Amino acid sequence: MSTNPNSPETPITAQAATDALIKAFAEDIGQDTAAYIKVMYPEAVKAASSTFLLSLRGHIHNQIVAAFKANENGEIIPQSVTTDEHGEFIDHLVQRKQWRREWLATWRKLRKSHTDISA
Repeated sequence: MSTNPNSPETPITAQAATDALIKAFAEDIGQDTAAYIKVMYPEAVKAASSTFLLSLRGHIHNQIVAAFKANENGEIIPQSVTTDEHGEFIDHLVQRKQWRREWLATWRKLRKSHTDISA
């Protein structure tokens, strides 16, 4: 048997197949979102950095993969589960939402205090 993990002779574990599928979905969602922004907001894309869409795709991919890894580690569960059933998991999502609010608020304050930063 070959020691090359990409060899057709190397058996694929269920976890490796799952990881590959998650990565493929994450990449597809990132690409689809970037394409949507490019079509719906072409002027914004023109005004942005040349690496904007690449950065967006990478960020979306990383967030999706991280969410699945956190789920595998028992850190989060679907939002359909009530807080009473799994409070610590819901807390994880609440903390992420709070961080995003604070991050955006800081960005808005910075933008307001520096008129050379466009919205």
